[in-house]
Amino acid sequence: MARIAVPKKKAVSELDQMLAEDAARFFHDPTGFTRYAYPWGESDGPLGAYPGPDDWQVEVMDYIGQQTRTAKTAIRVAISSGHGSGKALENNELVLTPQGWRRMGDLRLGDQVMAVDGTPTSVVGVYPQGERELYRVTLDDGCSVVVDGDHLWQTTTRSERKHGKAAGVRTTREIMNSLTFPNGPVQGLNHCIPTCGAIQHPEAVVPLDPYLLGFWLGDGCRASIGRVPEGKMEPLQACGGVLPPKASTSKPYLFYATVKNAKEKLSALGLFEKRSWEKFIPSCYLHASVEQRVALLQGLLDTDGTVGKTGAITFDSASEALADGVAELVRSLGGVARRGGRQGRIDGVDKRWGYRVFVALPMGVVPFRIEHKRRLYAPVWGHKNRDRVSRRFIASVEREGVGQATCIRVAHPSHLFVVKDHIVTHNSALASYLVNWFMTTRPDCAVVATANTKTQLQTKLWRELALWHKRSLFEPWFQWMATSLRAIEAPETWVANAIPWSVNNPEAFAGLHGQYVMVIFDEACHDDQTDVLTDQGWKRFADLDGTELLFTMDPDTGHCFYERPTRLYKAPYKGELWEYARRGANFCVTPNHKMLEQRYSPKYNGKPNYTRWGLTPINELTGTDFYVPKGVASREELSIDTFTIPAYKGKRKQWAKLVVPMDDWMVFLGWYFSEGHLTYSRGNIDTVCITQKVSAPLAKLRKLVDAWGCNTKLYEYDPNTVLSIRHAGLAAYLHALGRGCLVKRLPAEIRKASQGQQELFLRAFCEGDGYYKSPERMILYTSNAGLADDLQEVALLAGFNSTVRTRRLAGKVAKFTTHSATSTVDGYVVSVADRVQPRANIRRKHIQKVAYEGVVYCAEVPSHHTLLTRRQGVSVWSGNSAVDDIIWETMEGAMTTAGYTPIWVVQGNPTRSSGGFYRCFHDPKSPWKTFQVDSRTARMTNKAQLQEWIERWGADSNFARVRIYGEFPTVGDLQFIPSPDVDRAMANKAVPLDSDYLVLGVDIARKGLDTSVIIPRSSNRVLKPRVFRITDTMMLAATIAEVIDELHPDTTFVDGNGVGAGVVDRLRQLGYDVIDVLGQSKPLDERYYNKRAECYGGVKNWLRGDVQLPKDEELREELVGLEYDLRKDRILLEDKDDIRERIGRSPDKADALALTFAEPINAVRMRRTDTAIRRVASHRAGRDWRAV
Repeated sequence: MARIAVPKKKAVSELDQMLAEDAARFFHDPTGFTRYAYPWGESDGPLGAYPGPDDWQVEVMDYIGQQTRTAKTAIRVAISSGHGSGKALENNELVLTPQGWRRMGDLRLGDQVMAVDGTPTSVVGVYPQGERELYRVTLDDGCSVVVDGDHLWQTTTRSERKHGKAAGVRTTREIMNSLTFPNGPVQGLNHCIPTCGAIQHPEAVVPLDPYLLGFWLGDGCRASIGRVPEGKMEPLQACGGVLPPKASTSKPYLFYATVKNAKEKLSALGLFEKRSWEKFIPSCYLHASVEQRVALLQGLLDTDGTVGKTGAITFDSASEALADGVAELVRSLGGVARRGGRQGRIDGVDKRWGYRVFVALPMGVVPFRIEHKRRLYAPVWGHKNRDRVSRRFIASVEREGVGQATCIRVAHPSHLFVVKDHIVTHNSALASYLVNWFMTTRPDCAVVATANTKTQLQTKLWRELALWHKRSLFEPWFQWMATSLRAIEAPETWVANAIPWSVNNPEAFAGLHGQYVMVIFDEACHDDQTDVLTDQGWKRFADLDGTELLFTMDPDTGHCFYERPTRLYKAPYKGELWEYARRGANFCVTPNHKMLEQRYSPKYNGKPNYTRWGLTPINELTGTDFYVPKGVASREELSIDTFTIPAYKGKRKQWAKLVVPMDDWMVFLGWYFSEGHLTYSRGNIDTVCITQKVSAPLAKLRKLVDAWGCNTKLYEYDPNTVLSIRHAGLAAYLHALGRGCLVKRLPAEIRKASQGQQELFLRAFCEGDGYYKSPERMILYTSNAGLADDLQEVALLAGFNSTVRTRRLAGKVAKFTTHSATSTVDGYVVSVADRVQPRANIRRKHIQKVAYEGVVYCAEVPSHHTLLTRRQGVSVWSGNSAVDDIIWETMEGAMTTAGYTPIWVVQGNPTRSSGGFYRCFHDPKSPWKTFQVDSRTARMTNKAQLQEWIERWGADSNFARVRIYGEFPTVGDLQFIPSPDVDRAMANKAVPLDSDYLVLGVDIARKGLDTSVIIPRSSNRVLKPRVFRITDTMMLAATIAEVIDELHPDTTFVDGNGVGAGVVDRLRQLGYDVIDVLGQSKPLDERYYNKRAECYGGVKNWLRGDVQLPKDEELREELVGLEYDLRKDRILLEDKDDIRERIGRSPDKADALALTFAEPINAVRMRRTDTAIRRVASHRAGRDWRAV
């Protein structure tokens, strides 16, 4: 037992001496320490509702305590856990429903409430939370709501708005602790919440036209509406309900109007006898349709509303109830309304107070009908102040006491609903217990808390440690700092440090050798030229993202099928690879890679005898040749007799759907993909043409197509014959597969067809663009690399052997009878053998050991651990193996102090099915004691939220596995852009520059060390980046303008976030047509979470083609180092600040390249006017940016 040293003070108190004696008793008992040190069950404390730590936490701590008594080596504990949080409202808070406001405590299962977009949604769960500590959250417009401390809010902080980041989800307590930020001499409001959409109520039956009622509320009294200028009378008369106006006798330019049946209608609304300071908006109008509420608001603002030069709208009234009603009306339309104070005394003798409402409305809502007010308002719709005034900020969070609270769950996809005043609402404790126990009971100890990123470490793990440190009885013994916890007794040697891990400091754990050490970590293979066959075609291992099914085989039966991988591996590797590169097989693997192999044994009964297929590491196959399997003996087949081409509606004609025999469709597709193209007629693609020198095959094909009911003609020219098929529906379907020989790809129905149907396709293709080298071998030609991959895949699925090789044709001149032509691309030869060779003989003497430094990859499928791989165009069946992470190797080195028992605790959400954390749980020889925590069994989680997640994402989804069950996902890999694709593009020197278009991407610097970068890109090449360190916005805009004048691009995409907005504005002032891109805006492709991710997705797809990047190591590092995650099942890239931490700079060059993919070039051109197109064309006529 260690002696606990009391921290040095002027005088040691009796309490400190008692604490020291008690702490010594807990040297081997972290559970007892945790129960002793924290105020569990104290009614006036933060842990009043909890009797102690969770059962699973006790189980972990008991294990660690027992191991400290007996263990001779490092104590290793790994914990995979889900998480959960809650969102409860006080029972008396009002929630908006289609019938009006209802108390939170009165809501029942199946009731309807209004969602964030203004539509009704069902309540699918009601969960009373009992007594909770409540807080009043007040917004800057005066609205407030009472919620509990765990209530979830969707907010953007000042930092997120400044850097264009997405909104985050935070609890009430988190918001209270970060309510403001320094803003000069005052504190600025930090958290902004979204406004709700226009509430969608049905049309209401009302006695008065809404515009007329609004007009009367502003300028009416009893039955009349008086003193109305002539310009206001026209919209009033247009709505009906008033008698013809009469001019005033004393002021002929003013008019009076009388409401028809005024007494009856206004009395029904309770308004007839009301004076100006008593008026209000009846409830039936506040819950009317959007159109009716807009009309009501227009009547009110046409009379008592004003619009200023900046677009600010104000409404003034003598009635406080009417002012409140206008504010609610504006908020129900998705706007923001702020009540001002009393504006002075009005109404003459009565000297009534006036009330003012400041109004900001969403785009598209026109608040006026009177012409001169509309003219004033319309020009300022896009004013820069609109965004600022249309936000709602959280102004204060104050404790309200204890009360009954209820949590509800709604069916809307956003899971957000609207409460009073149209406000939209939406487990690191164990590590804290252990760190505080370890630091308190072990003098001169060393503790390291780490995570993958600085953000994760500071905002999650270290923040939680700080929270529990402050709750501990021993808090006065230690000094808490931003990155360390130090004992006052010995601050240099008795310390816990927060150290983020990155590639720049893998040695963060080296040197942790001492008597008492604790580490808290929050949480084989092919070379990079190997492909694997998936249900989406051939893919590089580096391109696998977990959405694919991999092609696998049962070695005993030869039956092949697709299966989802359970693990993806990727790791840096430096050492020997074993390479075999022959005509029959080609692979390059790590020495421990498992090969699917069999060996020859002497003949038995006069026949060859082979061992069973097995998985054996290649370095164990010494001294003997062996065989690897090839081809596809059998697979699952679908019985498809017919294929349907969808109906198509053209500009002048409706084309009915075509139902064709599947065999005939395979033959047709073979001819189309080898010799077919599409042509225009009257501006539309409606004709399919197939060209061939020999007319006989086309005549046979014409007969086949005529049976479909298509209009065909056969034209004979010298030397070619052309079959023309006019059918817009057929042409539209083929157009979607790619227009042009370099972009066409095979459709899915060919992969799903039977082996016999696939053979029909291949033989038809061979007739069009190939030949028979022998009766057993077809040779197919194409200039499309993607199509060559597709052809090989279909050949393998059809049961043939197939290889692909490249013909170096780019730049070569081909001579024809009448002319010569220079090829701009390489060609590809697909060999299809008519007879399956079941195995390839691997001779040991041909295996070469090659030095390699780079990344190695692999994947694991659960059933048979086999994959169909391809390298340099040659396919072979292979096994799979694992790799280690450098961080885990480094940490292992820190656990080797002889004579001591350091403690290593790893915890977190199991987000990846690879790496060291995964192996802790799945390696049979792992020395780790593992614990899996289901959040549904933990005491401090909100069970309603967890159930909502399960129903939203699915009980079998990766989200539920990771976030709730604490299980590992089925697959995981963080790198977004594959390294081989980037390296290939940078090494590619033979790409002819396509002058079809040129675009510029401009990334604007935000911080002092960042640079502004301009990257020009054509359709197949990126030109040299231009880098500037210019901080002045005007000078930077002028520099960009000079580059635009020099290159005359089709368009220029500029990062419009933050400082970039000023650059965009200046360029537009100078007359340049630039497009600003907001990284957090909504993407066009729903697979991506935001526009930034979509832009990088464009880079990733572009790099798969025959393209060229400049040799720039900074650009390479920025592209291949980019990682991603999934949020709401959509791709979200890591934050730029995290990238800056890892590589030491902002990814400015990669961002500039990504911006060039912000919009498809065709979409850009369609947006331009004819004048702009002619101007660009005239610029391009005299340029030659190929040499830039």
